[in-house]
Amino acid sequence: MVCDQNEVMDADISEPPEPSSGVTTGNAQPPAKRGCGWLLLALVSLSLVSLYLIPTFLETRKRQGKRMATTLADSIERYFAENGNLPAPALSPSTGKDVDTDTRPDSGLLARLKGESGGGRIDFLNGLRMATPDPNATLGWKNGLFGGVSKGSFGLVDQAGHPYRVRLDANGDRAILNPNSAQVTRGRTFLQKRVIVWSAGRDGDWSTWDDNVCSWD
Repeated sequence: MVCDQNEVMDADISEPPEPSSGVTTGNAQPPAKRGCGWLLLALVSLSLVSLYLIPTFLETRKRQGKRMATTLADSIERYFAENGNLPAPALSPSTGKDVDTDTRPDSGLLARLKGESGGGRIDFLNGLRMATPDPNATLGWKNGLFGGVSKGSFGLVDQAGHPYRVRLDANGDRAILNPNSAQVTRGRTFLQKRVIVWSAGRDGDWSTWDDNVCSWD
């Protein structure tokens, strides 16, 4: 078979490839721009995750504080059932017909519940876990029971390191004055309880009830 000379020349001769100029064309992006895009995407993703995780974490800590308050109230109820009286320290201030105290080591309330002073030797606080030192907490502890400086003294703090306040129904009418001013405004002046427990919550302000924890709700 005889090939035409022009066909042979067309088959053998081809243009050499043009040298690369380093300039991208079309939709391709330089590596630096692609890196900035990934960084921006990572920051946006992290922000979205934080918006979900931070409120969830705070709500979990608030539930821990509430559980501690409820456990303390139940412990006082058990003390009353066993001894026939409330573990009110002698120097607790009176709020009308109620008696107020707190869970600082020097208040004496928890020492009675632990069986270290007052009537009986039953440990009514065995349902409360011991706290571990926390350098960021108000009292150096966070969310639990801890031993005081002196022997036989105990303290209890919430998730933010603040002590709990305790109000006891001293006259036995099961009508305790409600410390929550917002609930009082709505007509809930008294609580049908023998004991109530609450704390100042994350901000340490007793008057702001958005983050306060309590045993009755």
